[in-house]
Amino acid sequence: MAFLREIRSGYWALLESYRDGAGKPRQRSLKTWAQGPRPTQEQVALVTSCKVRPIVSYTGSKWQLAEREGGIADLLLSVEWKRYLEPFCGSAGVWGALWNRGAFQGGRDARLNDASGDLVTLYRVARRPGLRRALVDALEAWEFSQADLALAVAVPEDDEVTRAAKLLVRQWQSRSPEKEGSAPGSGYAPGESRKRVWEGLPDRLETFGKALRASADIYQVSAFRWLRSQARSAGGDCAIYADPPYIEREALYESGAGWDEATHKKLAAILADIPAKAVAVSYYPHPLVEQLYPRKSWVWHEFEVRASARGNGHHRRTELVLLRR
Repeated sequence: MAFLREIRSGYWALLESYRDGAGKPRQRSLKTWAQGPRPTQEQVALVTSCKVRPIVSYTGSKWQLAEREGGIADLLLSVEWKRYLEPFCGSAGVWGALWNRGAFQGGRDARLNDASGDLVTLYRVARRPGLRRALVDALEAWEFSQADLALAVAVPEDDEVTRAAKLLVRQWQSRSPEKEGSAPGSGYAPGESRKRVWEGLPDRLETFGKALRASADIYQVSAFRWLRSQARSAGGDCAIYADPPYIEREALYESGAGWDEATHKKLAAILADIPAKAVAVSYYPHPLVEQLYPRKSWVWHEFEVRASARGNGHHRRTELVLLRR
């Protein structure tokens, strides 16, 4: 085991040297983040046994649904494609499930987009080795406590590492989610399972950040414009998964500002015609979904999932994953 750890450690160091370039800050553009050369496929293949786990905790996260047998990741992998696109990536659960299945070998890569500036900042910090180490160091100054949660909500951010650290404090110590539900950081949640995650977060960050760096580029732009541009760039050789704000729940999402029935119709029109090898979208059951995604054009998959509303127990709900024919 010690020998395997040395091999893995050496690989990660080599991978970071390939991806770190000159260590200069990366500037965002609509086309891509400037990142330097990607690692070879042989190098990526060496770490498929390094399973990624979520570093943020959102109600509605797709990690469990993506990882389960026959779930979102398996549906997307039922066809061949070269690039994975996700316009509302959130916790990046589907990307993580694809990574854990070794999907990003053989030349495949991913492009992830989200409206949340805090979330995109966290992912940018996690995927850059120097900033990731600074984030791990910064987290040591934050205790799992109600007082530190209050500070994470109240104190203004000074830099992107502090901003990322405060998001993680709010995510894992707060009772209420930030993407759905009440205000961020409302209600301290001192459960033992969450405390264990908090204590193991540096290890999660290390694996998550390195896998993200090896396989994905991160964006924060208009989802619709971004999706069209990326699909054209991929020449249609792509898989798309969309997890938009759910109908009649738009106000609960950071990305849901301005969403209405017309916005859902616009998304459905884009997904119906966009050039891609695989297109999937998630919703809760709703009459408008029946109208926008007719079964003659979309294969409907229904999943019963166990949802947790922080502090309010667990309940069962039906999630739809609709796959374009």
